[in-house]
Amino acid sequence: MASADRVNLSIERAVQHANSLSHEYVTLEHLLYAIMEESDVSDMLTKMKVDVSFLAEELEKYLRKRDDIVLKKKPVSPRKTLSLDRVFNRAVTQVIFSGRTKLQCRDIFVSLLQAVVLTTFSAWTTCFYGCLVGI
Repeated sequence: MASADRVNLSIERAVQHANSLSHEYVTLEHLLYAIMEESDVSDMLTKMKVDVSFLAEELEKYLRKRDDIVLKKKPVSPRKTLSLDRVFNRAVTQVIFSGRTKLQCRDIFVSLLQAVVLTTFSAWTTCFYGCLVGI
């Protein structure tokens, strides 16, 4: 499957996961949870000595506790957050400046780690479980 298809599939999984939890927003944590299923990201995590299944469990627990983003009204499709926009903008910029033309899930992962470190659960969790990135 082409890298653009993998990225789109991951985005769809993130939206579906947010929807399954009745969340109003698709957050960075939903995105991380979704892209961890991609081999390029899971390979990176494994090389960083991260226990991928444990990380997935921790993210799932965290997302299930997020009562602050649960829809109180009739169900609608979850909306993206500004943080999500910034992660994708940064990832695309990285691809362009590295001379490549295709966005891959690993680009999104690296961009996600560069999100304001330790202020989002996804960045904190990945750093805590071994994904320290020199930023």
